[in-house]
Amino acid sequence: MNNLVWYSQVHANTGTANFCRSQCLSLHKLKLFDSINIVPDPFVPTTLKEPVLQAMIQRQVDLKDKILVQVMWPERWYATISEHPKYFIGYNAIEGTKIPYNWVSIMNDDDVDLVITMSTPMSKLFIENGVNPNKLFALGHGVDTDKFKPLPDKDSNGTKLGYVRPYTFLYVNGWRTSIGRKDRKGPEILLDAWYKGGFWQDPDVQLYMKLNMVYEEQPRDIYADIKKHLGYDLTQWKNVIIDDVNYPEEELPKIYKNADVFVSPTKGEGFGITIAEAMSTGLPVIVPFNEYAGYMDFCYPNNVKKAIFIRIDHTEEIDSRLMGHLYSGSKWHIPSTEHLIQQMWSCYKNKEKVKKIGLDGREEIVKNWTWDSASFKLVTELKRRGIYG
Repeated sequence: MNNLVWYSQVHANTGTANFCRSQCLSLHKLKLFDSINIVPDPFVPTTLKEPVLQAMIQRQVDLKDKILVQVMWPERWYATISEHPKYFIGYNAIEGTKIPYNWVSIMNDDDVDLVITMSTPMSKLFIENGVNPNKLFALGHGVDTDKFKPLPDKDSNGTKLGYVRPYTFLYVNGWRTSIGRKDRKGPEILLDAWYKGGFWQDPDVQLYMKLNMVYEEQPRDIYADIKKHLGYDLTQWKNVIIDDVNYPEEELPKIYKNADVFVSPTKGEGFGITIAEAMSTGLPVIVPFNEYAGYMDFCYPNNVKKAIFIRIDHTEEIDSRLMGHLYSGSKWHIPSTEHLIQQMWSCYKNKEKVKKIGLDGREEIVKNWTWDSASFKLVTELKRRGIYG
């Protein structure tokens, strides 16, 4: 019997919670396990709108005959291991160049049968910090490519469709505006490029910033924060749209489809789910060329470009006072603002060429990065290790 327990936080508006929900739905649909139970984070009241997932939730599960996947930081693994699951699989993620020293000993523990990582670059990071490579498996995440797909070029009558709007650059990611320039996602780098590159004065282009404010503990005056930390008065910029609405997941594809280029000047990514979603809708994506970033698995597979890259300008030690002790001594990779400006203008001036890049990116995601492909990849690895049978 292959009985799976997924111990995780599944309610949140985060990439990790989205991974848990989507992967469990895929595994259930494909009937790859005899049973699947989700044990939610005990510190968070969890209710899910998706009835299939809600039916999986069970707060008390006997783990002795179960394959257990725990999607939480390693400090919390030992309490679960003490319940003696048949197999213990930890899922771990962090962005940067270092990991907490105690994580290494926990991941290398004999009672940990496998550690799932978001990407090959993240596995590389763990190995560089002392984790046994035999413990690691780079699963990655996935995308619902039926939901995140390009707009049609023609209507049902075969008439070519036209979309009248300025050439739109899109940012979809979090921003703790209270910490300004210290956020990992690099939105301030994008606004610097928008100002220094002269985009803010050009009516033929626009910037749409869909901000996820989930990491802020209280509501923020976004415009006041930006003016305080960056010095920009966005109320005077006529071609920048700030959108902090917490849309349902099914509404997100519309945001991608109403853009021309996706821009992510991120300083570090474990996977990069919004980048993959943008590629799935056929958008060309601009990302830093960062060998520590998980999106390189699908933006630069087998050294083949599927994205438009920005040079890394320098590394910068993470301010652990703001980001937490987990990042102590770690560094992020800061992309070049000047090169970002060049790449954005190049996209605008070479619209048809970059559309081809977007379609190539879409093909990569459809072929290799769906939730179902991740499900089959996971089960294949579990069989290889004698965990599934």
